[in-house]
Amino acid sequence: MWCVRGILRDYDWGEIDGLAQWSHATGTPQAELWFGIHPAAPAIVVDREGIATGETLDAVMPPQRNPLLVKLLAAARPLSIQVHPARALAAELSARGALPDSEEKTEILTALEPFRIHAGWRDLDLARRVLVEAGVPEEAISSSATHADTVRTLLDLSPGVVAQAVAQLSEAAKTCGYDDAAVESLRSIAAEFPTDAGVLVCVMMQHSVLAPGQTIGVSAGIIHSYVRGLGVEVMTSSDNVLRLGLTTKMVNVDDALAALCDVPPTDGSDFPFCVCELRDEARVLPASYRVVIPLEGHVEASGPQGQVQAAVGCALVMGEHEPEVTVRVSGRAIVAEGR
Repeated sequence: MWCVRGILRDYDWGEIDGLAQWSHATGTPQAELWFGIHPAAPAIVVDREGIATGETLDAVMPPQRNPLLVKLLAAARPLSIQVHPARALAAELSARGALPDSEEKTEILTALEPFRIHAGWRDLDLARRVLVEAGVPEEAISSSATHADTVRTLLDLSPGVVAQAVAQLSEAAKTCGYDDAAVESLRSIAAEFPTDAGVLVCVMMQHSVLAPGQTIGVSAGIIHSYVRGLGVEVMTSSDNVLRLGLTTKMVNVDDALAALCDVPPTDGSDFPFCVCELRDEARVLPASYRVVIPLEGHVEASGPQGQVQAAVGCALVMGEHEPEVTVRVSGRAIVAEGR
């Protein structure tokens, strides 16, 4: 077992000091706090006093079959429209240097506060009606046979048409019957990205507001964009993202469209890992790859190798070859387990 400290990621869509209660105040955007062995930001191993040992988790932990990457996430602005490639495409793109790793990325998002998201496809005919109402030429999208065809058409529109349609989009969605939360999300995205055709793509995606404790599972191939909120992400140990808009980073339309599928989001119950929240209780965790992050208070894990504690800002990690352990939570914690 190891006690580790997470690595803070300061992407521009993060909330100012949004993760300070689990890290430290910086006065800058705090987007994600990573707990894992991914080479982009492996967690820092700490001793019983919480002092860094000078080692990282990837260096001290034996190779794992199914490692997990667990993140605390604080979004103040919309994240990019994105899709994660399935394993074969990820391996191909990684081999040519277009992605950071060759793994298939599957993730679960659990809301800690109300979290607005777009994920999966809406009815295509309804989305087209909104787009035409907003000023997209009907002839430009009427012959598109699929969601992917329509996305490509929207991304190829002239800047003038895009800007005009984005300006009218939220009112068009309201006129066509989108609910108030979806309309408000479109309005906020349009305000952030007034000339980005990706805003038009958001019309085509299902919108949800996750209540605290609610989860959504996003497998490879599902289009999604997180809008705003505080949550926990648990995923296979991959940072592979193909983007379609709402970002200053590289947009890779061809590969992203090739990665798309029509499978809807799920609750993640069929994923190769599970996620739960514990409050002031004890639970036996079977042998697997396990990550326990205290959100409030502290956690303690005990097993044949002894006891290890972690307070807020740190996490406990157990490898898949270690025996079962008993975890005691004083407060509130997130537990992620490989299956």
